[in-house]
Amino acid sequence: MRVLSLAGLALWQAGSWKVGGIFLGGLAGALLALGLGARLVVALARRGRWRSLAWRQGAANLHRPGSHAPAVLVSLGLAVMLIVAVALLESSLREQLVTSSAESAPAFFFIDVQPDQAPAFAQLVADRGGTAPDLIPVVRSRLAAIDGEPLPADVRTRREDPWFLTREYVLTWAAAPPGRNSVIAGRWWTPEEAAREPLISVEEELAKQLAVGIGATLTFDVQGVPVTARVVNLRRVDWQSFGSNFFVIFSPGALDGAPSTFIATARVPEDREDRVQSAVVAAFPNITAIPVREVLTRVTSVLDQIALAMRMVAGFSIVSGLVVMAGALAITRYQRLYQSVILKALGATRGLVARAFAVEYLLLGAGAGLCGTALAAALAWAVLRFALDVRWAWAPGTLVLGVVAAIALAVAVGFLGTIRLLGQKPLGVLRGE
Repeated sequence: MRVLSLAGLALWQAGSWKVGGIFLGGLAGALLALGLGARLVVALARRGRWRSLAWRQGAANLHRPGSHAPAVLVSLGLAVMLIVAVALLESSLREQLVTSSAESAPAFFFIDVQPDQAPAFAQLVADRGGTAPDLIPVVRSRLAAIDGEPLPADVRTRREDPWFLTREYVLTWAAAPPGRNSVIAGRWWTPEEAAREPLISVEEELAKQLAVGIGATLTFDVQGVPVTARVVNLRRVDWQSFGSNFFVIFSPGALDGAPSTFIATARVPEDREDRVQSAVVAAFPNITAIPVREVLTRVTSVLDQIALAMRMVAGFSIVSGLVVMAGALAITRYQRLYQSVILKALGATRGLVARAFAVEYLLLGAGAGLCGTALAAALAWAVLRFALDVRWAWAPGTLVLGVVAAIALAVAVGFLGTIRLLGQKPLGVLRGE
């Protein structure tokens, strides 16, 4: 009943059967993997050949009858998985979207530069910023037909239609592939080929969505005028480059006569950014200036807020895992007391008993840390690869810290739960039997 309630709550909060299903599937998979990992840790503890008496006793505590080691490993491992996954996602996103982008990104994007403004605009930016901007002509359009088959007339108003059919396409033309674009199928056109017919280059993901390949045709509606072109190559675009990237690029001459504007990128020293922005806004009120540094600052702020919220959730998971461990210690308190006094009666010192308990908690923490960290790395990689399309940034320090922190927490909580047992005298406990 509790499982069904949790599933219903997840689906309700997600607001989508698909998103809720992915969450529930991922949670079930994580619990299954952690359960298998717990069994593996217990099996290794049983089959291990330990020379030290303290290690033999500590490992035996994991697989003795009534042991709560599997439950502790699963709950603590789940908490470790969540908090390490949050740290990995945050570091990868910050590295890709903020740190790396800030090094290669232009200082400004300028939008809606009119053709008659382009020369004066370029001169103004060069004079105030020290470097001439890169001007790229663009034409706005809508997709009208694929291989001669017109799209439904109401495609723009039906909310269920996918983005690649309903979006407004910003087109441009180029004689050579843009930087940070690589041709993965077909080849770029020659001037002679471009002069014979309209040709286009399509971004690989868009080509998959539209189910088009080399030789297919796409028709775009440019303010009521249809323009049909043949696909001659597919491109892979680095969307994290903060450059002027396009889904569709035409061959030169294919869009002659179409109403066009310019977008511009400018690299300006930081101390001149305010001067350039003020001058452009004053001289050309219709041009929109987008300061990239400010955008990156806002992205950093949003990432900090998201990371804080996720850390709080992961922190609650850590607390719940430690509560389960403390509960397991409380339930088995008498067994541990009896074990400690028997060992003392047989000649074991207080230090030996303490080391045996420490080994048990260390193995619990190491098992939970290793399983949780491995799952966290897999989860973070999957989210970055399939959901966010961001490159994985290897963070060995975070992975090692996850394991070390799990061990430290397990040992600390374990000692707090059993330290009073170490001072019990064997005679008093055994007389009570």
